[in-house]
Amino acid sequence: HPRIFDLPIGDPDRRHGQTQVILDGIVDTREGDEIDPGTLAVRLQAIRVLFVGEDHTNMDFHRVQARLIRALHEAGREVFIGLEMFPYTHQ
Repeated sequence: HPRIFDLPIGDPDRRHGQTQVILDGIVDTREGDEIDPGTLAVRLQAIRVLFVGEDHTNMDFHRVQARLIRALHEAGREVFIGLEMFPYTHQ
């Protein structure tokens, strides 16, 4: 059975909305469009801090994260990665 994640964050207009999840994809919840990591990197140019979460045991989540990190780097962003599983003193 697929799991449903309900994470009420973001702006008030979308905080409690629902969006179709696309396997190995990224959905722009403003428009409902599927976008590629490069497009997302461009749209995030003004964002200073980005939190990306995942299901730790699901490789599909990790693949999407890797694609996003690569796209941000290729777009010229300075990327810092913090992992909650390691103490900050070891990162």
